Amino acid sequence: MNSSAKPRIGILSLADDLHAYAVGESIKNDFDCLWDLIETDAIAGTNSISWRLGGEIAEMLPSRENRHRPLLDYSVFWARRFRFPQRGSLVFGRPDYKTQVDGDCRSAVHGILSAAFGGIIVDRPASMLQAENKLVQLHVARSVGLSIPHTLVSQNPSRIRDFYCEHDGKIIVKPVQGHPQIPLLTGSPGAAELAVDEALTSAPAIYQQLIEGNRHLRVHCFGDQILTAQIDSPDLDWRARHDIAVAETKLDCATEKQVRKLLAELGLRMGVIDLKLDRDGVPYWLELNSQGQFLFVEALSGMPLARACAEFLVGLADC
Repeated sequence: MNSSAKPRIGILSLADDLHAYAVGESIKNDFDCLWDLIETDAIAGTNSISWRLGGEIAEMLPSRENRHRPLLDYSVFWARRFRFPQRGSLVFGRPDYKTQVDGDCRSAVHGILSAAFGGIIVDRPASMLQAENKLVQLHVARSVGLSIPHTLVSQNPSRIRDFYCEHDGKIIVKPVQGHPQIPLLTGSPGAAELAVDEALTSAPAIYQQLIEGNRHLRVHCFGDQILTAQIDSPDLDWRARHDIAVAETKLDCATEKQVRKLLAELGLRMGVIDLKLDRDGVPYWLELNSQGQFLFVEALSGMPLARACAEFLVGLADC
């Protein structure tokens, strides 16, 4: 990159991702820097990507430009969304090619960034993939001292029913891995549901002690900046509600220190973390999404989260 030019930030995301546009416009308007959206779900059927071993060619096609831009033009890439299916996966008229096309496009983006871009990526795909495994999260969260609900990951009906009885039926269940196109809410299974072996053995699931209380914390980590929202809801999974009360709050010093250590252990610069306060105000770890949604919290609370994310990215670019 020309040292006299403004730093340019590349946002790798979906064509219609509001987070990408909100943060990008803040990069431009609040910090007078440059940004491009590289539509990672619009690679199939285009001439978006080229890379030549040896470094002579390494480029991608930003969505708002008519020319390819070399990776060296960028100071920072924000890997917001890059593992989603292609919108043009069926350009050859063969539905059975879809998995192949999606995988080739995804791997090309990942590979070119890893092999040809020497700058900062938020965050490295390998780190995000590891960090998004909920079992890894639980292990690391416990190792840094965060309170963890009693947890069983199992598809063994006998062990699951024993766990249910051990906690007097006050447990929750959630998937080991979420799917963006099939959102499954956290539920509280009853004895009748746990009596069906076929449902329990179909795949491992996460069973946890129910943390009773109505206060949930959504912790937004952008580098050194941590912005926390408290969400008041009696629902086990508040994501299904649109009338929740959301307000800015602060983490206690001990929990903030543990959160910072957890991100460092996972190799992440940013992440959105869900905690829940029990009735005594003790925060319990729930989960982390390395590229979690935050605009709904901004809309409901007025917290300047898009600007905070932009400031973080611009800071990495030394703007």
